[in-house]
Amino acid sequence: WLQDLDGDGEYRLTLHGLAAGSYECKVAIAESWDENYGQGGVPGGANIPFTVPVDNATVTFTYDATTHVLTIVAEIPPGAPD
Repeated sequence: WLQDLDGDGEYRLTLHGLAAGSYECKVAIAESWDENYGQGGVPGGANIPFTVPVDNATVTFTYDATTHVLTIVAEIPPGAPD
């Protein structure tokens, strides 16, 4: 669940513990596929692919409510083999 804690229209979620691998996602508004945004913020667009490089990487999802673009950044934790 992405949250906009400071009310600036940018929603964020950071996850730890995903297994290494390739994933896809998109944004679904209000827990429904009636309004959803895919790659590039396109309504009903293609899934957004991303890769988790190592187990337990930090993955941050950031959604801009104005552009509807979801950005995904996976970072290798300090000390993890790369």
